[in-house]
Order: sequence, then structure tokens, then C-alpha cells
Amino acid sequence: MAKTEPIRVAILDDHLLFAQGLAFILGPDRNEEVVVVGTAERASEAEDLVRRCRPDLLLVDLAMPEPGGLGAIRTVRRRYPQVRILALSGTDSLGLILDALAAGADGFVPKSADPAIITAPLRAVAAGWNVLPRAVLDRLLESTDRAAGTLLEGLSDDERSLWRMVADGLETADIGERLHVSDSTVKRLMGSLFRRIGAENRVQAAALAGRAGLLDAVN
Repeated sequence: MAKTEPIRVAILDDHLLFAQGLAFILGPDRNEEVVVVGTAERASEAEDLVRRCRPDLLLVDLAMPEPGGLGAIRTVRRRYPQVRILALSGTDSLGLILDALAAGADGFVPKSADPAIITAPLRAVAAGWNVLPRAVLDRLLESTDRAAGTLLEGLSDDERSLWRMVADGLETADIGERLHVSDSTVKRLMGSLFRRIGAENRVQAAALAGRAGLLDAVN
């Protein structure tokens, strides 16, 4: 069986001791799946680091001086879209993690993570997966559920009724018959409703209905 090429990893972190420690953990004497091809200490060096070292995966500390980890992620994602990016931080701020993902990171690992298991998320991200710690994912889902719960606020009784019919799987003609309106009017009303709740189609609208508690509401 042919030997798999190691994952080429570059580290962008202004904490030299942490970067050196991580490079040691991922070094050839301790890990055959990863090879550290370069490091840099300033966010402004991100593009040059990737150009010189051609990594498969870039580890980026989010807490760096301007342009910061987020700026580095945006630059690399724009100039080298093929490079996978894993964000690192000493804080588990959900807002910061979401900002990193929005900037183009493919995952997040806290710096407090057990060094012995760091290879697994690296391997997953390099293989095309997105990685988040379970605790972060739980908080993200919780915040999303809270946001979904507010979708009912501000909707009229007619809009809630229409949303419930969509969630129940009624076809356009059936909805029109119940509302005594034409198919074109139903489509217009659904389009307006979908914009209000942030859904792109019936499937998303139905999923949001369950999370928003609409299906539990009293008719």
C-alpha cells in the first residue's frame, strides 16, 4: 500500500512559545501524518507564508494585532482558496468563532485543546470537513434555536396560518382553496413570508416552523 503524503501545515501565531510547542507536537518524531512547513508571527505575513511554504492547511491564531487573525483568514481565503484554514484562539467567544467562519475558516480549535488529539481535527479539515468542538457546536445550535424562537414575533395571524400550511405540506392549490385566493396570490404571499422568516424554499420554511415552535402553537 502506498504511503499517504503527510499534511503540509503552516502556523500563523504571534505567541512564539505556543507556535514552537505546536510545531514540536506535530514534528516528525511525534507525528508522521503532518509536516510543519513554516511559521510566521504577524498576521500581515499570512499571504507570504502561504506563498513560500505552500501548505495544505494553515493554522491561524485569531488574537493577533492588525490586520488580525480575521484579516489573515480573509486574505488567504481570497488569494489561495485551495488552502484549508483552521482558526485557533485562547477564548471560546462564540461571536469570534462565527466571525472566523464567516471570514473563511474551515473550523475552530481552542488553544486549550488536548495536544494529544490535535492531529484528528487537522486531518478532518485537510480532508474537506468543517470542524468545531462539541461544546461550541452545542452553543451555536442553542443560539440558533433561540433566534428561531423569535421568528413568530411580529408575524400576523394570517402569516402564521400560511406558514403552518406550508409546514404541513399543503400544495399551492390547496392553500389557495383554503384562503380563497388564486395560485399566483399564494405564491406572492409565500414569497413575502419566506423573506420575513429567512427561508429560501418550502423545505427550509418547514424546518424553521418546527424550531420556532409554530407546530406546537394553538390554532
